[in-house]
Amino acid sequence: MARWKLHATNENIKINELKFKVNTSVLGGLKNVKVFYNGTQIGLSQDLIEDTDTLFSFGSSLIIPSNTSGVLEIRADVYKSDGGVFNVDDTILITLVGNTNNAIGLTTNTIFNAPLFDSAANELTVSQGGLTITKYVAYGNQNFALGSQSVKVGSAVLTASNEGAVNITNLTVSSSVLTSSYIANMYLKDGGTQIGSVKQIPEAVNNFTVNLVIPSSGSKVIDIYADIKSDAQPGNIYFSLSAQGPNMVSNDALLQMITIVIPSLTAAADASKPDADIVLAGTSKVLMNAIKFTAQYEDFEVQELTFTADSGIQPHVGAVTLEYPVQGGGTGTAVGYMASGTVTFTGLTMFVARDNTAVLKVYIDVPALSSGTISGGTGSINWDVSATYKHVGKGSGLTETTGTNVSASNINGNDMVVRKTRPTVTLVGLPTTVLGAGTQVISKFTVAADAKGSVELSTLTWTTATSGSVTLSSPALYVSGNPTALSASSTAFTASGLKISLTTPEQIAAASSKTYELKATIGGTIVTGDNVQTGLVTDSATQTGTINALIGSRLFIWSDMSAVPHSTGSADWASGLYVKTLPSDLQTLQK
Repeated sequence: MARWKLHATNENIKINELKFKVNTSVLGGLKNVKVFYNGTQIGLSQDLIEDTDTLFSFGSSLIIPSNTSGVLEIRADVYKSDGGVFNVDDTILITLVGNTNNAIGLTTNTIFNAPLFDSAANELTVSQGGLTITKYVAYGNQNFALGSQSVKVGSAVLTASNEGAVNITNLTVSSSVLTSSYIANMYLKDGGTQIGSVKQIPEAVNNFTVNLVIPSSGSKVIDIYADIKSDAQPGNIYFSLSAQGPNMVSNDALLQMITIVIPSLTAAADASKPDADIVLAGTSKVLMNAIKFTAQYEDFEVQELTFTADSGIQPHVGAVTLEYPVQGGGTGTAVGYMASGTVTFTGLTMFVARDNTAVLKVYIDVPALSSGTISGGTGSINWDVSATYKHVGKGSGLTETTGTNVSASNINGNDMVVRKTRPTVTLVGLPTTVLGAGTQVISKFTVAADAKGSVELSTLTWTTATSGSVTLSSPALYVSGNPTALSASSTAFTASGLKISLTTPEQIAAASSKTYELKATIGGTIVTGDNVQTGLVTDSATQTGTINALIGSRLFIWSDMSAVPHSTGSADWASGLYVKTLPSDLQTLQK
């Protein structure tokens, strides 16, 4: 409001007090006047009464160092001393009044007058402050679910013009719709601080009494918050914001589009759901299914789920364990047990964040086989969407108890086959890959038995292919390092390959392996570029039975020796589907 330069010569000077007066064109005085020296307030705030000398005491807070200058300022609210407002074109003149014996030189102790005469500042003319309100572009249009609580339904930037600071005493939030039909508990925030009161039942026009000062060319972000009613009509609504205050003008700014939506939770099989495979009896926590839930517009909590087991695998299902994410991070678990092939979980706290996904994993314990029980039980663990189900919207409280509204059909796991143990087939590099006439190793591989138990091999099948006029004959299977071929039947090559059925099955002890070599006589005219290729094959279906029951149609026949007693005639022989790693890659000999 006023400014003077003070200068001390030859010694430090302390000014104990100063007098000021104000003259206005409306004889109104000035409210809440403060004195600043070099940007720091000195003395206490006072009102200036019209054309009346007012004394401000500083104690020792106003000392001007020798041979330096400082800036003395008067700052005040643009109000009359009685709280009334000035009008546009009113004038304000502040005078630093001449004083006596109010300053002292701190070296000479000389007392003198500061100032000696009245010193008037520049006369000010009251103008209308400008305020521009714009939509805050960093906060885009929003989708909010029915029942959402304390959500930001609008955000605006308020910017004062360079004509001066603005004092905002009221903010108006308006809407073209009947606001109370859509929202409740509307309030404003300046940063993290609530301003004004809460409008529990908002109207089309809502006024909030505030006291905000925005300096010249300064800005402030004001946010509008509200609860979305759970019975609101889905659709789009807009709010606008305007401001009021003394001697200021403001526009009415249209803010973000708010879309009220119905929240949804959907589910589908997750990519982590395991492929069909062999699972071993006596194994804990075998992954059987994985289900991905996707939340839209709201956080959800899944609380109840029901799972079933196919009849073939039911006798082999022990504890069923669910693992899922919980709110705040971490993993929740639940354990249940099947009754008549069904288990229902309640009290779950699975958290699915808004516009995000969460994966539920389903595990089972597979008990050891009872003595003499033949393995081969096959089936999957499935989410039964038509049975008990429940999820709740975390914000809205909306509850869904119909699983078919989340997934149109059951989400089934892939079939698993229960075995006592399992073989694993691994290719081994050929002794040579150069094709030549005579007897050569055309396939070499290792069969390993799992630590759960020994396995036996009965039948193996290869695809074979030759180029040019190369011929294959006299196939024989050897244990690597043993010069004697294994006794077998059906050892002739055919157009599609070779199938060998061992007279006496080969046994591989638990947690051990054997390496085998398939040898054949290479004949015909062999020229550069000719080759022979072989590859172990497997079956396209799972089957359990005796060797005689399988031999006609199955390509890889093995046993986990689960029958008691076990023999070539027992029903614990299996096809090669799910045996790792079949079918194998091709092995090649080339000239």
